[in-house]
Amino acid sequence: MSTHKSSYVTQPVSDRFFFVAFQQPITTMPPKKKATGSLGENLYEGAAGYGRFRVYVSAALGALVGLGLLGGGVYLSRQPSVQMAQTKGTILSSQCRTVVENKNFKIKCANTVQYRVNGQSYQRIILTNGDREYKKGDIIDLEYELAHPQNARAPRLLTARTAGMLMLGAGVLVIGFSLIKVFMARKFKFFAASEAVSPLLARR
Repeated sequence: MSTHKSSYVTQPVSDRFFFVAFQQPITTMPPKKKATGSLGENLYEGAAGYGRFRVYVSAALGALVGLGLLGGGVYLSRQPSVQMAQTKGTILSSQCRTVVENKNFKIKCANTVQYRVNGQSYQRIILTNGDREYKKGDIIDLEYELAHPQNARAPRLLTARTAGMLMLGAGVLVIGFSLIKVFMARKFKFFAASEAVSPLLARR
């Protein structure tokens, strides 16, 4: 039995792959163009960024003011309360002068006042600041310490504790308002942009 030898010579797989790949045209992908916004969009983005910066600076300053108010409020509210009582005194002598404060005229007086507590007479210099000029013989309202009647003064509208509570409330409001502005600037681009242009609008 005769054997027939084929004249077909097989090429290795790697050679055929190289040949096919070499015959294919080489194509290159065009570079992607970066998307650029319009001039209006760029200005809007810049205004929003500047507005956020302004908000951050004002919020930092507001936080410092708020912390100062909180500290002062804590200090005043922790002051020991002093029991006071009301009485009236007679002015023995008075020295007054007129000053201008915040474009308003005020009369400041140093009054030597005599008053009585539990049958005992006291004298003390009482300072007043208002729109009235006192003279000898005038009657003036006073408040004095129950434990130390010699410590008298003109009546005050606010006690130290009340002033401390008001300062605490103001500190919380200032810090809270600053945090809200930061949140609004980060959340809403329109709010941030409006903060950027607000100084320009205020000048008109």
